[in-house]
Amino acid sequence: MRALAGFLVCIVAAGSWAAAGAEEIGKVVTVRSQVLAIESGKPPRQLVRLDPVANGLRVRLTQPDSLLRVAFYDSKKPPLVREGPQSLKIDGSLVFRGKAEAVVGQRKSADESKGIITTIETLWGRLLLMLRPGQNHEAEVKTPDLASGIKGTAVRVLVDRAFGTFLAVDEGVAVVQAVAGGDPVVVRSGQWVLVPPGGLPTQPAPLDGGVDILDEPPLQGHDVSTEPPEPPQ
Repeated sequence: MRALAGFLVCIVAAGSWAAAGAEEIGKVVTVRSQVLAIESGKPPRQLVRLDPVANGLRVRLTQPDSLLRVAFYDSKKPPLVREGPQSLKIDGSLVFRGKAEAVVGQRKSADESKGIITTIETLWGRLLLMLRPGQNHEAEVKTPDLASGIKGTAVRVLVDRAFGTFLAVDEGVAVVQAVAGGDPVVVRSGQWVLVPPGGLPTQPAPLDGGVDILDEPPLQGHDVSTEPPEPPQ
């Protein structure tokens, strides 16, 4: 647990990833309705299919039917894009749908065996993150309520300004640290947690099959109360 705590301290200390650099890390492969790129010193611009995604790009989805899918390049092979049928060598992808705002990036892990780490700072909205199985590609997700290290292939996140952050693991494992403090919580495949604003994670609970957890968080019948963090000793 000490190692996990140290790992999550690194995530929180990293702060915003927007300054990580401007290299191209992927492509927009699907876009619907209004999806804006927010760049410092420039007016917002509409993203279109096959737009390059720069490290640290802030995106804003403004409509209930907005959709954005970004494919991340394979960290071990150069990107390949062909005219006509598209071919992307990718390590994974993320999908935002509905109204959302986030900063998307990547960085190299200090541990060379782990390769690339995808970083997603989600301010609000719905996120589906999928990493290619069998790759040394991990992810870090940060919201106003939590910081989480992701090792696996499929994670869903719902960030609501009033309700907090809901995180579910479909495949893999997530280590969730509340911004408010407390001990990290391990969320395994088939489990979910809620971190309310200013609170601690709920106990991991099993996902119910057949429910889209981003539209219908399975909160009914579960105790989502948390104890406030204790003051520093």
